[in-house]
Amino acid sequence: MKTTIFSLLMIPPLMSGCATAPVERTTDLGSGFRRVVMAEPSGSSFESIGHFEYLYFRHRRLCQVGACSVSPSGKYAIYQDAPSGNLFLFCPAERSLTQLTSELIALADNFDWHEDTSTVVAHFASGHGAQTFALQ
Repeated sequence: MKTTIFSLLMIPPLMSGCATAPVERTTDLGSGFRRVVMAEPSGSSFESIGHFEYLYFRHRRLCQVGACSVSPSGKYAIYQDAPSGNLFLFCPAERSLTQLTSELIALADNFDWHEDTSTVVAHFASGHGAQTFALQ
């Protein structure tokens, strides 16, 4: 009887371990945000395992991420969703997510925070200049 109960108790942790990809690297970004690189099966004929990077806030996965930045106060994070190329603004206190762009402008290079004026400036690669967004 004890063996059966122990076996039944061990099934959920073992099954949950199968559902998650191996974490290769975690980078703490501060204020509860982190970048996580995971090894996952790839649909590519070139490589069977892909190395994908995700942005998390605590235990919540926000997206497969390209460029991202957490504001100095930790009240916001801006990121470029890797599959779509769109920019998003996440506010952890309100758990709100605002889509800032509706199409790929270019790959984001870096971000400048101006929380005193409630703005963030996204700088883009390939000579696409910069764009300013309001913090909402």
